[in-house]
Amino acid sequence: MRKKATHIAFNGISHGWIRPVFHPDLNTVINGQSAVRYLRFGRPVVVERLELKPVIAGRWVPSVPTHPAHITVSIPDPATGRWRKVRDVELPPDPRISGRGLRQDMAVEQMDQRLRQALNTSHRIELGGIRTEILRVECDREHPVWPNHGECNGALFCVPFGILDSLAVFGESDPERPLPPWMPPLERGPIRP
Repeated sequence: MRKKATHIAFNGISHGWIRPVFHPDLNTVINGQSAVRYLRFGRPVVVERLELKPVIAGRWVPSVPTHPAHITVSIPDPATGRWRKVRDVELPPDPRISGRGLRQDMAVEQMDQRLRQALNTSHRIELGGIRTEILRVECDREHPVWPNHGECNGALFCVPFGILDSLAVFGESDPERPLPPWMPPLERGPIRP
């Protein structure tokens, strides 16, 4: 019988990634910009689920939340030394982030108030008890978002770098490993010219 899933701490590293994608309007393959986040646990864990909330990532006036559309989750495959995809998820759109109920003639404060309501939603990505020490999570597509002055990406296939910053992990973890012994290479002593 499994214990109740609890929050698992991790050390996260994010970076951008170039992902070739087919653009249906251009009828060709283009280089898309995805965001990758590595979740390093430092010990074996059993991951039941991930939770992802929208965040404000480089968008301002108005503060438009991120709007993830496609997520892949991978773990290392010891046999091949490569990442093995364990989950491929299409997330539903949130019409509030796309601008439902907003107009260009509204005050920025009104837009912000409506857009910030979407920050309270959370996407759940069920992983069903995967045992690992590290996860690789990639978002390579975003649903349309309301226009804003801070947009530097602006396309469905170019996601904001911080789109995965709110990831939370739930499951079970082994006890934390003690830090390895560390022997300083230098010893204290007097300094003489």
